[in-house]
Amino acid sequence: MGGVDTARGMGFQTACAILQLIRTPDQYPEAETFRVEGADEAIDFEVRDARGRPLLLAQAKTRVEPRTWSGPELVRLARRWGEADPNSTAVLRFLSDGPVQASGQAVRDAAERARALADPEQWLAGCEGLGTSIALTTEDHALMRRLEIHTRTGPWEQILNEARLELLRLSPTAVASAEIDAIVDALFVKMFQWSGERRIDRRTVRLDELPGLLRSHRTTSGHGADVSPGPRRALFRGVPSATGLRGRTEELDTLRKLFDEEPGTGTAQVVVAGLGGIGKSSVARLYAHRNREAYEFAWWIPSDTREDVLAAYRQLVTEEQQEAEPATEAEIIERVGRRLGRLGTKLLLVYDNVANREQLQRLLPVEGAHVLVTTRDSAWATAEGGLVVGQMATEEATRWAAERLPRVPEPEVSALVDAVERIPLGIAQATGYIAATECPVDVYLAELSECRARLLDNPGFVPFDYLAGVTLTAAVTLSVGRVLSLALRSPEGSEQQLAAELLARCALLAPDFIPLHLAALDMPTGSAVYGAVTELRRFSLIAPQDGMLAMGSAPTASTRPASSTATRSTNCRSSSIWRPRPTPTPWSPSPPRAPSR
Repeated sequence: MGGVDTARGMGFQTACAILQLIRTPDQYPEAETFRVEGADEAIDFEVRDARGRPLLLAQAKTRVEPRTWSGPELVRLARRWGEADPNSTAVLRFLSDGPVQASGQAVRDAAERARALADPEQWLAGCEGLGTSIALTTEDHALMRRLEIHTRTGPWEQILNEARLELLRLSPTAVASAEIDAIVDALFVKMFQWSGERRIDRRTVRLDELPGLLRSHRTTSGHGADVSPGPRRALFRGVPSATGLRGRTEELDTLRKLFDEEPGTGTAQVVVAGLGGIGKSSVARLYAHRNREAYEFAWWIPSDTREDVLAAYRQLVTEEQQEAEPATEAEIIERVGRRLGRLGTKLLLVYDNVANREQLQRLLPVEGAHVLVTTRDSAWATAEGGLVVGQMATEEATRWAAERLPRVPEPEVSALVDAVERIPLGIAQATGYIAATECPVDVYLAELSECRARLLDNPGFVPFDYLAGVTLTAAVTLSVGRVLSLALRSPEGSEQQLAAELLARCALLAPDFIPLHLAALDMPTGSAVYGAVTELRRFSLIAPQDGMLAMGSAPTASTRPASSTATRSTNCRSSSIWRPRPTPTPWSPSPPRAPSR
């Protein structure tokens, strides 16, 4: 391991050790010492009580190459910890920014099974089919019950942001962000030095010395009256890294203008919408990082469901451990509002992957914040004057693809980018496949034209920072499936059923611009059809423009097989979704204007 890998590895491992050091007094009140030992490949750290008994034995290790974290390696590590902890008093924790391979996942499954089954014999019998690549014994049961495997954590910058938040939470008085940064920077240097010491006493920290250690690294400014604290940078909570993201200059400028146009009082909300895989969350990540100095605190809140939002809120308030856990939704939101009020007045709250506007009703915890919502519902974004994210700009997409395929001629890169319609997830998957397999671009393009859905459904080339295993095909198919599911549960002639029928027709007429009057032939009168269009826009599967409906190749490729399956598998009532209606209702809108291409 060397060069960039060494820097990345030491950054991740050192950040993990710093975060644990800061959290130790709260997590282990009986702890007396924190000890660290490290090398290029890994950092080991442990927490012990006054009698020397280990309370935590942990290792942070970065991914050097694919398939690093195997089952045998993790079992050997757990057994080594077991030898150092004969009384079984410690939590055993493995941390990595990389994934585990199949046998490593099997060990994780074995650990979860051990926590659920108290009988070692019963546990071992259930582990036989897990494929751990190493023989487990009943003696391993106690180890597995205590083993925690945390992978795909980080990157290290995000872990340091968590450390900053912990320092802010633990401080009895207000602390400037510049002072928090100074403490973390100093701890980073100290932890790096400690981990390399040979003498055990020089890499051991007494926890009763920790408050003084933290105070000693706060910025000093004399009486503080004449010293500028420097540029302010928001504290981040859960904001994913923007490393590797490119482009979207126009979208970021639009977002900044939308927030600037909002009044200075009250909550400013901007909705960012688009097709699955189009890069909505990436735009939000880029905005948070590039405008960090405009805020005091930024919080990324996973929002697939209302319950996910409340879970994030509950985690924030329970971290303080000063009051009883809130019992009702109203109490949770009120406590979150109080906590945010102590973090500053310039706040950015990002609600990622919201299904619809109703999901966030009565959930915004504080007035005056900038609220950024990502969703597939482009009808919502359009209605509220938000941002509908489309394809990447040609120049930005081509430049990014060329970075990923430096040996491929520019004309071939351009052809590849156009073939995947400048969709970021499609570009990442296509370039990753070609780089890994050295498949000629023309061969890839020929196969893409024949079997797009299958080729873009290979999870092995999904970017590391994207939702685990979610391919472009899977992301779009999820939306198509939601349309069909709603249609099958809705009354005959409803907007949901008309939406499914309209989607199937567009898939047959795509990929060119589709005249709305043609797609809606023999369907009920205007308002019902426009309601169906709105339903499809909730998932960004089509885009109306000048009397035309635009439908990309990715939704088309996912819709055709789905509609065929629905026709074969549903009963007569639900299959009417796909059949022309026997008694047409005349409807002839004005001929559409020719689309601008």
